[in-house]
Amino acid sequence: MSCRYYLASIKKVNLHRIQNLGSVPAIKRIVATWGGKVDMEDDYLSAYALVDDRIDEIGDVVMTEGVEMVPLFTNESVQQELNEDQTVLGVDKEGLVSLIRIYQARALLYLEKVVDGTTLENTTPEDYMRQKLRMWKSPHNLILDLDESRPHTVTNAGDYEYGVFSLIHLLKTFDFDNNQMVVIGY
Repeated sequence: MSCRYYLASIKKVNLHRIQNLGSVPAIKRIVATWGGKVDMEDDYLSAYALVDDRIDEIGDVVMTEGVEMVPLFTNESVQQELNEDQTVLGVDKEGLVSLIRIYQARALLYLEKVVDGTTLENTTPEDYMRQKLRMWKSPHNLILDLDESRPHTVTNAGDYEYGVFSLIHLLKTFDFDNNQMVVIGY
């Protein structure tokens, strides 16, 4: 189905307004009232129209490693229609913790393979450290994310050993009481 997955957020007050509706057109009418970008002429409803904030890309690990997710809509046919060519599912705090554990396990596995010299790229520990040094020295700042418009992201690096810290930061700062964390994907 999807190949790019993102964590995102929807205000629970908005979610409560749409989650029991019986059709995508009805959902689109409500989403338009809170400023979601919807095309009323088209039958399709993009997951991006539903969310208030796209947090960070998380790759396919959320789908392949069994992170527990829940449907956002009580009407099964609406949930199926929305998930036909995209992913729109909820993640709770426990799901985020399991995602953190998966990132940790993947980082440890890769680092062990680097030390053992058994990575697919046959990366030596010295090559690995050179690569990390280049990333830290890069004028494009490939490690640190200092962009204040993305408050949940602490790193630009796609590596699990850095990405796990964005997820931990998210676990500690995300307002689960007032917002629903969602996975959206295309």
